[in-house]
Amino acid sequence: MSISAILSTSVSGMQNASNRMAKVAQNVAHPESSTSSMEQNLYDMIGAKIDYQANASVFETGADMWDVLKTILRD
Repeated sequence: MSISAILSTSVSGMQNASNRMAKVAQNVAHPESSTSSMEQNLYDMIGAKIDYQANASVFETGADMWDVLKTILRD
């Protein structure tokens, strides 16, 4: 897998986690229109946070790898 593919995949994962968090926020803000319980919303919120953090770490590592590669090619 290329570095650019890793970065792209991690960005996609962060977007998915952000969308999940927005759905949870909508459910919490409007509980009357939500079919999920507060426990389920909390579970989904924690999962989205963990997913986002994991993808952000992958992105940061990929960016560091990109920088190292640029340095090697420059020298």
